[in-house]
This record gives sequence, structure tokens and C-alpha cells, in this order.
Amino acid sequence: MRRNLLLSAVVILLGACSAQNNVSFNTQVGSCADGTNNAPYCMAVTIQNNNGGQNWINNTNYPIKSLTFNYSGPSNISYPSSSGSKLDPNNCLGTTINPGGKCTFYLWIQGESLPVNQSLNINLTANYTVKDTLFGSSSTSKSASFNVTEVANLLISGANGYVESYNLNNFAGSYQAESSETYAQSYANDNYYGFLYLGGNSGIYASGNGNYAFNLTNSSAPFTGGATNLLVSGTNIYTQPTGSLSNTLYSSGLAAESYSWSQYATGLASNLEPNIAAVNSGGNWLFMSSNSQVYSCGSIAGSSSNTCQPEATTLTGTVNALATTTLGNTADGIALTGLIVATNKGVFAESGTSFGYSTNGWLPIYSSTNPTESLPQIVSMTSDSSGNIYLADISNHLYQISPSQGNLAQLLTWNFINSSPVAAMTYDNAGQALFIITQDSKLYQCTNANGCIGLGTSSISHPIGLSVISSLND
Repeated sequence: MRRNLLLSAVVILLGACSAQNNVSFNTQVGSCADGTNNAPYCMAVTIQNNNGGQNWINNTNYPIKSLTFNYSGPSNISYPSSSGSKLDPNNCLGTTINPGGKCTFYLWIQGESLPVNQSLNINLTANYTVKDTLFGSSSTSKSASFNVTEVANLLISGANGYVESYNLNNFAGSYQAESSETYAQSYANDNYYGFLYLGGNSGIYASGNGNYAFNLTNSSAPFTGGATNLLVSGTNIYTQPTGSLSNTLYSSGLAAESYSWSQYATGLASNLEPNIAAVNSGGNWLFMSSNSQVYSCGSIAGSSSNTCQPEATTLTGTVNALATTTLGNTADGIALTGLIVATNKGVFAESGTSFGYSTNGWLPIYSSTNPTESLPQIVSMTSDSSGNIYLADISNHLYQISPSQGNLAQLLTWNFINSSPVAAMTYDNAGQALFIITQDSKLYQCTNANGCIGLGTSSISHPIGLSVISSLND
């Protein structure tokens, strides 16, 4: 009889135990599903089922399975949505996670959609089932959630390889993004990892979270020395090496941190202007300049390989900016390719129906307020996602060239008072704002609603570039 009482007590104890699953999340900023680290666009998330494992005395913990996710937050965030997806390489959605076990999946920003100076909360709720009996097959549905943020940053890059971030916390202080360079000859950003790319005397550097930087060309590239005129199109990066290979263009895919470089095209001039390059909207034509000549690199009809050759006739003046859009025809019916070139003598649009022809010509771009008056010297150009081109002249007047408007530019009323010329511009598509930094490091934000507003002075002493790059923060 005494033995039976003891057995009954044990059964009562087990029956009193219920599922006490303690599901937790740990985040690793910068980690991507393909193994890339320190990338602002990426975040690894580890879900763990009871960190202490199984405790039969005071906390009965059971396996969890059948994970699904509910997401709320900005629309440009990708997260695991089906078993075996690229952001779920460990198959967390299809795995049973035992007590003490864990599984890692990933979040990844897919393009820019958040205005500079803003942040948005991201909530991810994991729904799962718990087999919460020691005997039998009954289960209970439960959930656990966590929050992180997406922050949009304006990165200011300098000629000495330093970078400073401007965001909702104002200027965040500068860091050295390119080894010990004394002059970063070119810059570019992409829409894949969120790295900022800088080219200089020691090759190409990519900088990511914090003050992290790594060299893309120190051992993997078939060329040594410097690299200039960086271009990023889609998931590919292009550059012109310095030295004996300066008449060639090399490319690599933006895959993890191991870059595989190969020759993309030959025939470049060896004395290209640094930090002046453009790519057409289709990504199949790259443009650079040498003094008064523009070079285009792409697939020429009848050729088995990509070549670089003079684009159109020689220009008047020295090229200092390039851009591409869809211009259509001039008012008198002359077709335009969409390539726009600014020189110290004015602004010109290329005539012709396609790229790759040295017989194409150049037509002046006129002010819409006076169609017989060509634009003055332009020192900087940038574009938005709708194909509008923004130009700043030597006196800090701003212009806009709209798609299908031929060779006419509209004088904007956003002008700002500063005796120092514009050093760089970029357009924040999500915020519908033009950001400008002058040679004396003054930063401005220009919108239709407010005109140009001063945002303060950057610590970057010789600014050469502006880039909008968001980041995932825990």
C-alpha cells in the first residue's frame, strides 16, 4: 500500500508540470546568409529553445517545431518565408528545436526605402508548436517576438579615405574606411550589401558597420596597385586599375568577401579623370572620361568581347561630370542617346540613337527659361530613381533635367547661399530630397517644400562623395 501511494505522488508531480518554454533571440549585426560579415544590410538572428536545456525538476521544457513568422515593419526587409529559403540556410522553419537547441536565420535589406534622418521599428514574431506532454501527442501553439530597427544613413566620404555618417543622431563622427590612403580617388555604393566602396592608391576598400574596412583587391585581383573610377551596377563592381593595366576595365561580382576579378573590357585611355564615371539604366554601358573625350565600355555589334572606345566626337572643354537618363528628342526632332556630359565650358547631350559610336555628336543643354542660353560651368551632377538629373553650377545654382525633355534644363528655386562650390550631391529617393555638400564641408538638404536647409558642418575636410545607405541595428 505504501508503494502505491508513492507511485501516485509521482504521477501527480508530472501532471502538474506544464510547458515552460523560454524561447529567446540573439542578433548579430552585419552577418549575411552567404557568409559576408559587417554588411549594414544584414543581420543574423538566432532563436534558442530554453538556454539552460532540459530541467526536469522545476521547469519542464519541450521541443518546438513548425515555425512560421509574422512580420511588421518597412517593406524593404526580407526574412525567411518558406522552408529552405536563402535567408533560412539552416532550415529553421522546418526543424524541430530541442531544449537547449538553437537555429540561425537572417534578415536582409533589399534596396533603399527609408528617408535619411528616419528609423523604423521591425518586429518579427515566431509562431511555433510545443509538444507539451511527456506521453501522447498533444501540443500547444505559442509565440515569441523581438524588435530591431532600420536606420537610413547619409555617408560622407573624403579624399583622405575617411567617412562620416549623418543620420537621426546628427553627425556620428568620422572613421578611416580606406587603409592609410592619402587620396581616395573614387567612391561608389551599392544596393546589395550596403557597403561603401572607395578606390585609391592601394586598391579598393569596402567599409561596413562601425569602422570596419577590408581590401577587395589585395590578394584576389590579377592587378596590383591602385584602382579608380569605381562603378557598381546591380550585383557587379567595375574598376580601372592603375599602372600597366590602366587601359583595361575589370569586374567582380559582389559575393561575400572573396572577390573574383576578371577582365571586363579593353581599349580605355590610360589617363582617365578620377571619380568621374556613369552607367546607363540597363547596366550594359559604362562611361568614363579623359580630358575632352568620353569613353564607353560595352558590347559592340560584331565583337566577341567587350571593348572601350571613344563615345561621340571630342568635346569642348574638360569633362568634370557624367550622367545618363532618357532624353528623347530635341525640340526640332534630333534624337538623343541620354548621355549627359558637363565640362568647364558647359553641359552637353549626346546626339544619336544608341551608344558605342564615335560619330555621334554633342548638343548644348539650354535653360528652359531661355532656350538660347546654354548652361554655365557645372561642377556636380546626380540622378534620382525616376531619371531626373540634378546639376549644380560653379555659383551654386541648381538645375534639373527631366526625362523626355530633350536638351532643356529647368532652373530650380532651391539655391543656397554659400561662397564655396558644391563638392558632391546625391538624391534620397525615399525622402524625396537632394543632399549637397560643399567644398568647405557644409551639408544641405533640398526639397520642394522647404528649399535648401543647412544641416551643419561635417568633420570631413575634403569631401568627394555622398551615399545613402541604410543599416539594421539591434
